[in-house]
Amino acid sequence: MGLKTNQQRTFTVKASEVNLPAGSALYLHDKYTNSWQAIANGMSYNFSVTADTASQGNNRFEVAMKATAPVVVTPVAPAQLTVEAGPSPVQSTLTIHYASPEAMQTTIRITDMSGKTVTSINAGKVQSGVQQVATNTWNSGVYVIQVSNGKETVTKKVVKK
Repeated sequence: MGLKTNQQRTFTVKASEVNLPAGSALYLHDKYTNSWQAIANGMSYNFSVTADTASQGNNRFEVAMKATAPVVVTPVAPAQLTVEAGPSPVQSTLTIHYASPEAMQTTIRITDMSGKTVTSINAGKVQSGVQQVATNTWNSGVYVIQVSNGKETVTKKVVKK
């Protein structure tokens, strides 16, 4: 953020209607003077633009939000079995992320397009997990990934380069 002007004078930045999430604060950082100003309703900040080119331009200011209280993240279980697999196309290692609403017996089966199983994994009784599968022995083509938790099965496809 900055100011482009031919005038050498003092300017004022004012803040009004500042709404922030609880536990956070907003700051204006003047990189030219290396000063920080808390941004709140009614705040004003005076600064000068001089012949010094560093006092001008679009890189003088930045706005930063900082947490003032610890942020607590509570994981939420998905409503159904979710599966992500990638990258696609895969070259040497395929990563499979999966999550269920509760801990369940989970299996992963990967087949080629002819239906031949190339990898089978019994992940055990888990709610979520990540599996990495080496694919360097696979032929180029399309592969089908089936993740099952006993109640649901999710199918994904990946391409092997």
